[in-house]
Amino acid sequence: MRIGTSKPFCFSFDTYLGYFKSRMNTSWFVLIFAKCSLLGAGVLLVANQFVPAEVHPYLSSFPLALAGLGYTLLQIQLKPPRPALIKRLVLATAFLLWAVVQLLSPGRLAVFLGDMVIAAYVLDLYWMTQDQRYSANYSVELQSLRQQSLHK
Repeated sequence: MRIGTSKPFCFSFDTYLGYFKSRMNTSWFVLIFAKCSLLGAGVLLVANQFVPAEVHPYLSSFPLALAGLGYTLLQIQLKPPRPALIKRLVLATAFLLWAVVQLLSPGRLAVFLGDMVIAAYVLDLYWMTQDQRYSANYSVELQSLRQQSLHK
């Protein structure tokens, strides 16, 4: 029986299939967004010299928006622990804001949002540095403990 219900738990293939399809659809969206953002970045680099100046903001905004959106969808699918989710969503938001900044005309709002993007990237890099330092220290301590246990 399910806790809190009078109905016995019954495995339903339809329920499982629905869950699997929803995860599969999200995975396809993430993959499509990732590949399109790479393609958009490639087009941006190749076509940079040949695109009129008024089209360039759209061309540069496209891969940033797709990368940010795809990464956000991936986090929704993966459902990481809250601290990791916050870190990852800060990075995704930075990409989305940067996409918006590309489309804004020069002014105080564009400068402010650009500064927010910079702050988000610096914060993300700080978090990555701390995580890697912790991971490296943990690896060194673990290796030391293994060596001590071998010498006993």
